[in-house]
Amino acid sequence: VETKSGDSIRFKLQPKSKWRQAPFVGYRRIKDTGGRVTERPAILITIEVGGTSFEAEVCLVDRSAMRHRLILGRQVIAKRFLIDVSQTFLHPLPSKAAQPAQATSTVDYHS
Repeated sequence: VETKSGDSIRFKLQPKSKWRQAPFVGYRRIKDTGGRVTERPAILITIEVGGTSFEAEVCLVDRSAMRHRLILGRQVIAKRFLIDVSQTFLHPLPSKAAQPAQATSTVDYHS
């Protein structure tokens, strides 16, 4: 995260990626896997899963040492999807041509 000015925040998804900008919605207190509570900046983004698009609030944190860049929490998934824990990777990755054009309120996690 570089700067927060007014209603938006500027950040990078990876050290060598482009700067992104998204609507800033505030700071959230998050408990990590070790039980430590930290305050993280939260942004509003559009997420698409299996052809379904929706807006969701996500917190920014350095996940470079972790396996997954983004984890969707229970509240984001609730009332939208039914999870079959016996299955994995049921939806194919979208082709680059099928991805929407870059917008300041949309974060491209493939870059």
